[in-house]
Amino acid sequence: MSEEKKVEGQSLTRRKRRISLAWLIPVLAAVVTAALLYKNTLERGPEIEITIASAAGIEAGKTLVKMRSVTVGRVETVRLDRNFSKAVLTVRMEPGTEPLLSEDSRFWLVKPRVESAGISGLDTLLSGSYLQISKGSSEKRATSFEALDEPPALLSDAHGLTLNFYSTSRKRLSPGDPVVYRGFSVGSVLSAKLNVEDGTVLYSVFIADPYVKLLNATTRFWITSGIDFSLTTEGLEVSAESVDSILRGGMAFDNLEGEFADRPLKTDTEIELFGSYAEAAADAVRSGLLYVVLIDGDLYNIRQGAGIYFNSVKVGEVIEAPWFGSYRELFENTSALPVLIGLNIQDESRAVVEKIIADRAASGTLCASLASANIISGNNRINLSFAEKSGQCPVTSYRGHFAFMATAPVSIDDRLNAISESLAQIDLSGISSDLRSSLQAFTGAMEAFTRSNDEIERLQLLPRMTTAFTNFTTMLTSYDKHSEFYGKMEGTLNEIRSVLNDLKPALMQLGQKPQSLIFGAEPNEVIPKAQGE
Repeated sequence: MSEEKKVEGQSLTRRKRRISLAWLIPVLAAVVTAALLYKNTLERGPEIEITIASAAGIEAGKTLVKMRSVTVGRVETVRLDRNFSKAVLTVRMEPGTEPLLSEDSRFWLVKPRVESAGISGLDTLLSGSYLQISKGSSEKRATSFEALDEPPALLSDAHGLTLNFYSTSRKRLSPGDPVVYRGFSVGSVLSAKLNVEDGTVLYSVFIADPYVKLLNATTRFWITSGIDFSLTTEGLEVSAESVDSILRGGMAFDNLEGEFADRPLKTDTEIELFGSYAEAAADAVRSGLLYVVLIDGDLYNIRQGAGIYFNSVKVGEVIEAPWFGSYRELFENTSALPVLIGLNIQDESRAVVEKIIADRAASGTLCASLASANIISGNNRINLSFAEKSGQCPVTSYRGHFAFMATAPVSIDDRLNAISESLAQIDLSGISSDLRSSLQAFTGAMEAFTRSNDEIERLQLLPRMTTAFTNFTTMLTSYDKHSEFYGKMEGTLNEIRSVLNDLKPALMQLGQKPQSLIFGAEPNEVIPKAQGE
């Protein structure tokens, strides 16, 4: 009996052995795995779907979603939609990105692009294409989005003013083209759409803060097409707004009537977008003092933008040439061609100038004549002047405006030829050899000027002709003003002085800016006078 109990005691002792630690390792691994899975599930970001026209450059598991160069998501799967017309991307966003998923948030694919607005997306050449997100302003959340075909011209967090324009110009702007103010980029074109009803082009344009303060009722907008070369009434003009506009064109604006900040721009209507600066400037002049100049028979080189001068100072521009109420007038009455001009006077002296012109018109002492802005382009500007005798320049009315008849132009060459004929009839016997030599030097320079067809040579002859005449008149002062020779020369001398006075602006430009004689002076440029003039 004792032996059996002993045996049973031994067997009981063997059955009470401890569990091995080896079994704890897989249990702990399972617990840790479960905890990680649970934590990962809780901290996963939201899942969204993005429909895109083409999945070119997009790879599942690799293509990222970024905002301000920070990764905020990753594309997990790429598939086709039910109609096999677009690609559908399943995107896993990063945790905490829920506020980015407003219903008006925008997505677009960033990749290398070469467009009219420039080259973009070069950083993706090495890193690959990625999706860019721009946060919307709506408080409503969404899980499905439609990707944009093109990057937006304006980000949602930009501050400024959006304006609407219409244009009848054949020039076209594209979304992303810059808006420039005096060479500074201050905005961009958002959209362009053709109105099939009337053929106009409608634009939406954004002006950024703080440049909105530059806009007022005097602001004019026009299209810039890179570098503009134009042969105007003032000569050859070359203009460009900025480096951006040189490369791809764009839109420019300025306050062409003056700085009237107290007159706000009407932003609730469509604004006219002009095809060029000349058109915008002509429209601005319409707000000035308007008059009509009647040109007999031939417009010569008078056209839109031609300068209006008073005492060699530019005071306005030609707005329309010709300016018929109806082209029927052109065939019924060919005696005079009406030209609408505007004097760009906007300051407090406007009323005073308007009264002076009205008084001069009533007395017939306000005269208009055609002249040349440079030697190459003849009769391409209008000069206004006051006559001494009453009734010398009669005035009429045309379409509700004072109308002044422009005197028939006489070319410089014709006037110099007439002077040469007058000098040839004067008997030079009895005068000193020095006086005769100085007169021959002047006539030689004058005849060389009229014979030459080379504009550069004519420019070089101007100072020579003026100097020779000055020497001659200086020596002539020693002669008796009551002598027969002086009496014969007096009328011719006055005509020579008149011609040289007309050539005086060209001589001054030759000293200040020689190129302006050929290319024309800059708009609104004032040529400084020499001391004592």
